[in-house]
Amino acid sequence: MMSCITFGAILTRMAMGDEFAPNNIHAYQLADFAETCGINKKLLSRQLTILANKVTELLTQNNFINQITQAKQFTNDDRQYMTKVKAHVLARARYLHSQSSEIRAMRV
Repeated sequence: MMSCITFGAILTRMAMGDEFAPNNIHAYQLADFAETCGINKKLLSRQLTILANKVTELLTQNNFINQITQAKQFTNDDRQYMTKVKAHVLARARYLHSQSSEIRAMRV
């Protein structure tokens, strides 16, 4: 399981099954991952929902990024970068949450 993310000069390459583009990870790829790893699809679905909800809550309600980047070692560029990271993580969490209910019934 992996995903491919680019932030500025940083590129990480990962794949989930045969899929390397994170925007192409859908319920099918998650169900395939579960079966390949011997994880119950209902468990994966439930845990993904819980995790996505926690990430969404943390990033939307607690002003988390602003709190951690107020230390003097963070520059304005760092803060702008973290804002982009936050937006990316939030979008992925919301999308994966939308896919989580479909994992249970997915046939691989």
